[in-house]
Amino acid sequence: MQQTQPFEVTGVDYTGALYVRNAGIEIKVYTCLFTCATTRAIHLEVVEDLTVETFLLAFCRFASRKSRPRKLISDVEAILNDRPLTYVSLDVKDEEALTPAHLLYGQRIMSLPHPLVESDKVNDPTY
Repeated sequence: MQQTQPFEVTGVDYTGALYVRNAGIEIKVYTCLFTCATTRAIHLEVVEDLTVETFLLAFCRFASRKSRPRKLISDVEAILNDRPLTYVSLDVKDEEALTPAHLLYGQRIMSLPHPLVESDKVNDPTY
């Protein structure tokens, strides 16, 4: 085990559009969701659109409050939803730890790693 600061490894994603009223006018906004991979804490930033410039402003606000992450993971649903919510036992006979994916899909959604391929086989059509 290694001690880390909160939000050192952070996942980022957006919610769907939300409609809010501002001075009687309905506008569309989004929520930029930052998730700590260690503590499961979240940080929300309301943004006006999904442009790069708006994301960078939201990221700067996040980093000024929480610190700059060492690693930022974007659009990797399996990583965020396969994190255990309960104690993880080292005993293989114990039940699998509960994850958000279990609540959403009834099972884990972890993808298998890609196999390592030797460089000479990459261009081999028979491989």
